[in-house]
Amino acid sequence: MRITYDPVADAVYVYLREVETVRVARTEEIAEGILVDYDHEGNPVGIEILWLKERKADLSTITTTIYSHSASG
Repeated sequence: MRITYDPVADAVYVYLREVETVRVARTEEIAEGILVDYDHEGNPVGIEILWLKERKADLSTITTTIYSHSASG
């Protein structure tokens, strides 16, 4: 997992996979300004959090569970 911050966009991106070349098939906004990217198999590959400075580090409003649709294990 890797986390990056873009100060211009005031956004954090959390890479859930080591490989950054995974193609995003769809994006779902699970809370205002919090987006989850999924691959073509429905597996979450990244999370973007917008307007980080406005949030005051309180992300407790996220109530969605992110599921992996992978058939492994």
